[in-house]
Amino acid sequence: MDVVKHTFNIVLEPITPTHVWNGVRSVLGLDLVIDGSKYCVVDVESIELGIDEVSDIFSKRVDVRELTGLVGKLYREGKVRCKRVYDVDLKTSLQGVSEVKLINDLLIPGSALKGYIRTAILNYLLTQDLRIKGLDYVKQLLDANIDLSADPKYASLNLESYYLRAPRFRTQRGFIDLLQSLLVSDVVKSEGVGLCIRDSYIYDLTGKLIARLIIETLDKGSLHYKVDILKLGDTSITQLAKGLRGLEKKFLDILALIDGLKLYEPEKFLEILRTYSGLVIKDELGKVSKFSEVLKRVGIDVSGYAGLLNDLLRSVYVGRCVPIRIGFMTSHKAKTIDSFLSSNFRDKYDELCSVMSQRYHHLWDDSTLKLVWFNKSFYGLGWVRLCVV
Repeated sequence: MDVVKHTFNIVLEPITPTHVWNGVRSVLGLDLVIDGSKYCVVDVESIELGIDEVSDIFSKRVDVRELTGLVGKLYREGKVRCKRVYDVDLKTSLQGVSEVKLINDLLIPGSALKGYIRTAILNYLLTQDLRIKGLDYVKQLLDANIDLSADPKYASLNLESYYLRAPRFRTQRGFIDLLQSLLVSDVVKSEGVGLCIRDSYIYDLTGKLIARLIIETLDKGSLHYKVDILKLGDTSITQLAKGLRGLEKKFLDILALIDGLKLYEPEKFLEILRTYSGLVIKDELGKVSKFSEVLKRVGIDVSGYAGLLNDLLRSVYVGRCVPIRIGFMTSHKAKTIDSFLSSNFRDKYDELCSVMSQRYHHLWDDSTLKLVWFNKSFYGLGWVRLCVV
């Protein structure tokens, strides 16, 4: 099979603290010990226990508070090894806090980056169809392919299938995702990485604090990734299409669509990301503007964050870098095509918000603002600079 591989490299650098959760509920004092201005992520396997301590643990029911006290004692005695040690930057005390969210061991996994790219591609395709084929065409497309009765994870599956999935070959059933030709590695090299334990907050439109979360964030450094884009040659396309038994046109149309994106050209790749990034930044700017006055009344100043967002918006189309938003507490608009819907199909977006609010039993809209304490001020999480090198 004739396949051409195009390769380029991507570098990510955090602009604001960024957190991709490791998926584990970690206990403060057990999985993580704070010692002054530093924290230690505990290597549980390294804990050295004497026979009396082991016997004491297994001979009675020990609760979490006793275990955290024991781990803290062992840490102070030098019997605990740390997986990593970095700084702590907390605005308020840890009294009453029991849980901390630790960052993914891969920091920002390649899968998270590819997921962002995938959403940006879908947004770009919809934007192009809106420009070329018109409002009515895209409205019919959305009505036919967004299933609001489905599990939220699969609500847009038909829409993705319309653009990105083709029938499997020959006698195989199901579909093949044509973005399988886009391969994003995990981090191949990291430089100058700095992590931190930080406060993050969720506020509602009245200025009320809804939640405070303690999270481990990526604050500085550069993460390097390798991107491979595979392109089938004409001979391979002809051979594969022969086995599709009447579905050749569907396969060839989608293949032509993907090929037409020219992802293997860095400038085209960046254009797709820029289209999406601009929407996400404008949405966040609108939200910050909406929250600004009410938060000021409770002592929260987001003017620095608004200034940063304006700077990011001006940088979207400059050079070979683009600001993106990725990870935890970045809002659903940074992970979905919601910005496209709210900008162009408000009725559809409102319907989506209503259905999701009923399903999750809380408002699913722009009624909360998520912030992190950083550089003595409040900013949104997850803003990262992506550069093609």
